Amino acid sequence: MLDEEPHSLLAVADSLMREASGDAAYRCRAISTAYYAVFHALAGLCASTLMPDVSGSYDAYVRIYRAIDHGPLRQAFSQAPLRTHDRLRSIGDAAIELQSARHAADYLPLRSNAFRDAGTRILIELARQTVESISTLSLVERRLLATSILFKTR
Repeated sequence: MLDEEPHSLLAVADSLMREASGDAAYRCRAISTAYYAVFHALAGLCASTLMPDVSGSYDAYVRIYRAIDHGPLRQAFSQAPLRTHDRLRSIGDAAIELQSARHAADYLPLRSNAFRDAGTRILIELARQTVESISTLSLVERRLLATSILFKTR
């Protein structure tokens, strides 16, 4: 339903890089935005997989969409079954790398200059490839990913 959101966020990240001209603040915002493109792609996957028809209850769709959380997302990608599935492990590795970069971009002083233009562009491209990978998952993979992200193992 919200499939365009990740692509719009990637376009914003690209735009920030065009405007950056050596400014660390622009690079940091671009990295954070690239991570959120992946995060929203995952949230959309969860919601559309568990509730493919929202005509009856958009509120329920939004509830599922908003259920994804950053910490449990990282944890889900670091354990089975997502660690043992090649495509999902690849998505998870990218999501975790982007999440770590986002933390650095959002919380380190700008003076640290932790991210250069080339590194920032690589992270944006990683986010773009990850969003594409998410969009091409089979229904079985989507279900496995959604349930692993949304429901904790007991």
